[in-house]
Amino acid sequence: MNKDEEIEYLKQQVSLYRYDFLTGLKGRRDFDFDIRNKFKEGDFYLCYYDVNNLHRINRDYSFAAGDSLIRQVANDIQHQSVPHTTYRTSGDEFYAICCNRSTENVDNATMVWEWSEEHETVESMIDALDKAMIAAKAKQKQRRKED
Repeated sequence: MNKDEEIEYLKQQVSLYRYDFLTGLKGRRDFDFDIRNKFKEGDFYLCYYDVNNLHRINRDYSFAAGDSLIRQVANDIQHQSVPHTTYRTSGDEFYAICCNRSTENVDNATMVWEWSEEHETVESMIDALDKAMIAAKAKQKQRRKED
């Protein structure tokens, strides 16, 4: 391998390390780094999305159908009018860091958000988002039972 090929190879490896292969979004490592820096800089909204019914779709229809759903949700989040940076942090979870207002809901995903000013640490903000998501998912489940 010559020097140019080695440089190209290393660039590809960095890209695989930083970006989600399925959606092209930044990944968990960039999110962890960016959210801590953003928290030091000033106030912002952090929006948390969880894809609805991904496990059922993977089981009942196929992983290809689940991947298609993930790409659709990622695309919907990315193409909102609110300026933001979007991350895929795990299989069915996305975050968006927004400057002046939260992003909007998207089809096939549940969204909750927090304003950084209400939190002393990044950890407390993410913990609040986790609790809000659990409550939102439980509310959806209850609604389905009642229908």
